[in-house]
Amino acid sequence: MPDLLVKSVSDADKKKLRLQAARHGHSMQEELRTIIHNGVNPSSGQSFYQALKEAFDGLEDDGFTLPERRVPRHAPSFE
Repeated sequence: MPDLLVKSVSDADKKKLRLQAARHGHSMQEELRTIIHNGVNPSSGQSFYQALKEAFDGLEDDGFTLPERRVPRHAPSFE
């Protein structure tokens, strides 16, 4: 697999990348590969949440009301 060298990355951006990679449980190299992949393949980088949000944006509430909450019954005792 070919290598890619990125020059002149600010210290602040490098630190943010390191923290983002740690949050995702990745190395910095894996995080960069994911960012590049999602950048050149935008449809594969969309989160499930974002896809749902876009699908339901603009839909209006048709007056659906939730039923009143009731106290649940107690489980039977078999003793």
